[in-house]
Amino acid sequence: MRKTSQVQPEFSCPDCIGVLRIETIEGHHRGYVCQVGHRFSPNSLLQAKEREFERAVWSAAVLLLHVLSANQAIVNEPRTPRSVSLALKRRAREATQQYRTLLRMVENTHAIS
Repeated sequence: MRKTSQVQPEFSCPDCIGVLRIETIEGHHRGYVCQVGHRFSPNSLLQAKEREFERAVWSAAVLLLHVLSANQAIVNEPRTPRSVSLALKRRAREATQQYRTLLRMVENTHAIS
């Protein structure tokens, strides 16, 4: 007989972002279940959260590349004022550094397999 406790962890389902609850069977913690039925063992939840983290970091990295492309396009416009061009070049340097930092975050993550 499965019984889901009312204790709510402070994190969401990595598949649907729904509410996770600790799943207990005969009083023993067996894993996690979300409000729509996704079930995770403690280990599979950790792995899923690591994948979720990696997707988020890669999404941010790609967005920074888009920021760089947009900055370059505007800097290369002949009518872009010098002050705007300088500000965009400064932002491009920041975005490049932020992109490199995100890459290091992914490369230096030691997830449990």
